[in-house]
Amino acid sequence: MFASIDYVAPLSEGDQPILEEIKRVLISHKANTRFGVCLLHGHPQVGEDDQHILIETSDLSSGSLVARVERRSEVNSDVVVETAWKFDDSGRRIPVWGCQKKLDGTHA
Repeated sequence: MFASIDYVAPLSEGDQPILEEIKRVLISHKANTRFGVCLLHGHPQVGEDDQHILIETSDLSSGSLVARVERRSEVNSDVVVETAWKFDDSGRRIPVWGCQKKLDGTHA
């Protein structure tokens, strides 16, 4: 379970060695324009049981971004692209964030 953003420590000097290693790996694989790093924090349900994912949609005309929680089992992978993952202690990759596409394939 992720901590609420109210309780998540901001980026610190102690995080630098981890970030440097991630940076080195991404650059060495020429993947630094495909992957990045985010500070994991809690949203209702997401991260509690690995069964939910936060789905992002956007409205370009109003400039708004909306995120909603959905059960992973109910997400249509034809219209949602997983964009953020966490790793559990066994190394299993678990999706935590996705972006919904419009029917024409662009970001919704």
